[in-house]
Amino acid sequence: MSRQAEPSRGGDARRFERRAGPRVAFTARVNVVRENEKLLMGATLDLGLGGMCLLLSEPIEVKAIRRVEISLGRSTLEVDAQGMWQRPDPTGFVVGVQFLRVGAAESSTLWRSLQLRALDLSRFIVETSALSPIDVDVAMDITLRTRRREFQPGHAIYRAGDGESSEESILVLMSGSVLLEIPMRDAPPLEIERVEVGGVFGGVPLLLGVPHVESATAIDAVQALEIDRYSLWDLCAEKPLAGRTLERAVLRRYPRVVTELAPRIASAGAPSETA
Repeated sequence: MSRQAEPSRGGDARRFERRAGPRVAFTARVNVVRENEKLLMGATLDLGLGGMCLLLSEPIEVKAIRRVEISLGRSTLEVDAQGMWQRPDPTGFVVGVQFLRVGAAESSTLWRSLQLRALDLSRFIVETSALSPIDVDVAMDITLRTRRREFQPGHAIYRAGDGESSEESILVLMSGSVLLEIPMRDAPPLEIERVEVGGVFGGVPLLLGVPHVESATAIDAVQALEIDRYSLWDLCAEKPLAGRTLERAVLRRYPRVVTELAPRIASAGAPSETA
């Protein structure tokens, strides 16, 4: 990652990134109002009744956040808010925001927006994704724990050998395509699969506690649903069927990798340790 920003809190900063309550991957324009009244424009990555994650083009002092203005169709929802954490992302900086003093009218607007988005995403998961066949209620359980992610063409989403400190989340492709390949020491990379819309990839360090087997590169502009470690923990604890569905979708390609590609890997040389 070329840009770095220190977490906004000391200690194990990742524990502050757990999102409170159900969150749905969501795309909306947002104005962030800081204590000096200066606006900073961003976009939502997810949205819930109690807060959201934002994508900003530049870092922000999270303690200075006082209010957010969210564009929802023809209306704008204004909510008092406070910043909770911040971390760098390949496309900018992700900021966790908690809502304060949400009134009845604002809560009703949020509910309507979230329900419509959750239904759309659940339909996508049931009808299009590699998670199918899947029941609607299980798809909804997964939908309510998603966050939007974007990657530019040519971006290395993760590399073979990267462990838990790298991109570890499970990703469901919404648009674009992703190349999965194993780097070889004395030969060109060995292609495993080209993931298309609806495909599921990533997550091996999270599920198995081992480094990524393959590298993943965005072929063109990519948008994906992310299920991060905290969302997966919640699913496994509260909705075990949904957790198992995700696990199967992530791991089902690897028996083929072992049985079909192992001879080709052996003939081409061992995977590169430095790729």
